[in-house]
Amino acid sequence: MTNTRSSTSRRSKRSRHANKALPSQSTEPSQSTQPSQSTQPSQSTQPSQSTRPSSPHAAGTARRFSEAFGDAIEEATDADMALFIEEDAIKVMKSSLSTSTRSNYISSLIRFIVWIFDNISASLLTPHFFTKLQAADVQDNATGKPNKIRKHIRKAAKQQLNKMNEDPSTHPIIFKNLTFQIISRYFYTFKRRYTKKIVRGEELVQACTVPQHNPGEVITIRHGGSSFDRLSSALTYLFNECHVPKDVNEQVKKMWALMPKYKKGSYRIGAEEKEKLGIRATGKDPLPFDAYVFLAEILCKDENPEYIAAHLFLLLDWNLISRADMIVNANIELVRAWSDCLMFEIGRSKTDQEGKKHVDHPFHVYSCPENPAICPVVAFAKHLIHQPNILKGKCKLFGGTSQYDHYCSILRRIVQNPVYRQSFIDRGMIPEYFGTHSMRKGKSV
Repeated sequence: MTNTRSSTSRRSKRSRHANKALPSQSTEPSQSTQPSQSTQPSQSTQPSQSTRPSSPHAAGTARRFSEAFGDAIEEATDADMALFIEEDAIKVMKSSLSTSTRSNYISSLIRFIVWIFDNISASLLTPHFFTKLQAADVQDNATGKPNKIRKHIRKAAKQQLNKMNEDPSTHPIIFKNLTFQIISRYFYTFKRRYTKKIVRGEELVQACTVPQHNPGEVITIRHGGSSFDRLSSALTYLFNECHVPKDVNEQVKKMWALMPKYKKGSYRIGAEEKEKLGIRATGKDPLPFDAYVFLAEILCKDENPEYIAAHLFLLLDWNLISRADMIVNANIELVRAWSDCLMFEIGRSKTDQEGKKHVDHPFHVYSCPENPAICPVVAFAKHLIHQPNILKGKCKLFGGTSQYDHYCSILRRIVQNPVYRQSFIDRGMIPEYFGTHSMRKGKSV
């Protein structure tokens, strides 16, 4: 019944358009009896109303969208419209996760799948996917030497994970064969990490170095709880994307029931190991104000365009007390100048995915005339001078890709530089515990 009504509606619309296109002269016989009109050469060169091109470009900008494209929409079949709606629904469903979160899940699953291929093999991977991984593994080992990067096999795994859906032919693993024993074996492979490193023949002094051990000794402890949480979230994403219930059978149901208990025990054992070795908990330290000023002065004195952008990034990250990814993704259209301050419209954030939390409440970032090195207005002006294209509008404040990692590496490189290392330590910042969250923590202290 729905198809009949829709087709009837289209036919009625076509008939209405056809009636509108009929020449009106047929209803006025007086025009056909005037011989003077047929003898005028100027009118013979004018195209009739029914023969004028219906292209929207020929009609001009004054033509309405429905008039320009209405016929094309009507001619679309039900199958085309259904396909369009289905693709749009898939796009909307994928938007439930941010791009970075989805990428992190995919990366965790790639490592898990490569481990399965090397240790469990065909008993857990679907046959067609296992065949693809075998071919990719042959490419990785074409030179006859062990390949640590595993470029081709990782690429094949990523392609499969990006196209998986409820269709079993797209599933990377056989979910019914997944057990807690397999997961615990994988957890065991990354339960330990190095706490000492040898860099350029010299020991890298870290806050977690244990004095009573030999300088060349390698000490290993369990990973932090975030590693287990990351895999658990990635597995949840895998089950959801493939539309497989977590209780697909008893052993899978048991696996999900035992994982929280295993993670809790790992947290406790890891904390005990760190306590025995005198190692502090992981995490980034707050950046003290003196260290913040010192870092800003280093960036302010350098005329390198990268340092100029990194200088603005540092000051905005400190003053807005925001996550670094929100700074690098900020659009210039969301920044306004008012009096002696800059006003930032804070939209979507990690804790406010819909962007409703700060509607009509822009963040004010004020100038600091006493010290130009930490004045956001000065840093903003320098950035615009070196990047004048930003003034055209409708673009990001920091152009390019992977700017988050780029500016993080610049700041870490300065803080860990042997020239400045002791200066930061004297100001209360241990270089090994510096990160982008250090600015946010330091400002909020």
